[in-house]
Amino acid sequence: MKYSRVIVFLLSPRLLDFDTYVPIAKAIRDVRPEWRIVFVSFDETASRYMARNEMLYQIASDHAEILCLTGGKPLLRKLAFALKLFALTISRRSPVLFLGRPFSSKLFVMLRRIARIRGGDGHFLRKDRGVDQLVPPVIEARWRQRDAAENSSGKSAADKNFGKFISYSGQDTLHLLSSGIHASDINDRSVAIGLPNFASWWSSLIETKADELRVRLSHEHPNASGPTFSVFPGKLFAGTTQRDMDSPKDSFRKLIRFKQAHYPDSLMVIRLHPVDDKSSFFSDCLEEEGAQHCCFLLDHPEVIVRATDFSFVTAHTNIQVTTPFGRFIDFSDYDELHFQHRGEKSLADGFGSLYVNPQSTDYQDEIADLISNPDVFDQPANLWRRQEMIEKHQFNVTKLLEAIKEQ
Repeated sequence: MKYSRVIVFLLSPRLLDFDTYVPIAKAIRDVRPEWRIVFVSFDETASRYMARNEMLYQIASDHAEILCLTGGKPLLRKLAFALKLFALTISRRSPVLFLGRPFSSKLFVMLRRIARIRGGDGHFLRKDRGVDQLVPPVIEARWRQRDAAENSSGKSAADKNFGKFISYSGQDTLHLLSSGIHASDINDRSVAIGLPNFASWWSSLIETKADELRVRLSHEHPNASGPTFSVFPGKLFAGTTQRDMDSPKDSFRKLIRFKQAHYPDSLMVIRLHPVDDKSSFFSDCLEEEGAQHCCFLLDHPEVIVRATDFSFVTAHTNIQVTTPFGRFIDFSDYDELHFQHRGEKSLADGFGSLYVNPQSTDYQDEIADLISNPDVFDQPANLWRRQEMIEKHQFNVTKLLEAIKEQ
């Protein structure tokens, strides 16, 4: 097929980009099949993990090309990569480059210049679908301190190099600050397109995959019974925003002890963060605690949430605010600054996340009480922010197409 335009998603080493961008790429392809869509990965580890995420990788392969620019000697590799990207950018009129940050490196600055010469542009497409509410107070303080230092040095955020700033819910003032940008700098360049995983085709896919997962788990764990649990452990270095560096490990171990004490026959599936994929801590912990009916999965997080009855997190995660379903129990060992600013609540309060403090002497009874009374998750006070997100931020591919219209 002869394509009339090229759309390039430039991926960072973080796997968050791929997860966010794949539904967007499919939505574009569905309405513009004559456009060539390419994902470009520069990180070998990220490329391998992308391939292991079967559902996303299959969607990407069906609707786009995946180009992995990795390997080779450093100097020759950089030269070869640059030539491939330049060729890709000039191959069609009005090329579009998407990057999860401003185009600040020399290579990306040059690519954007080429795109603009060809009638296209390079746009800042947020890779993070989270909202400002989910930013821990300690991180917010760090971002504001850095911003104040940059302002005093005379740096101009308005000079950041990108065309449009494309986000999802528009609730990203703090996330902008993390890139050295203020909302006032992008008033005429900001576009909120809604959350891509709210699209009806995505919801149907998640439902289908969740049904398949339930069947698979029932065959693999025939002796498990009772409510099913999923756990999304915080990254081991998430302790930097918690009570101390051991907090993620301590919270996970306490969860396992709770399960063994109250629901020994229930199935618990664990979805590790990719950065902890090779850590032996979690499997060692299960063995040390004598845990039964526990397993590790690589399925998409939304599929796992949909397929299980309750989902635990031990550190804040976008899954809590971008998933339009699920009963979340936030078991994060927050630091004192969190309680001063947010009280005894989850960072994702209002999104179906109820909080249990791991430091409570009665934490096991408190978790058991929530599981015994699942209707509490559906009370308006615990769901109002999720409902508002669903109602106000449905995905709108037309807004995206308008933002990247040909010049």
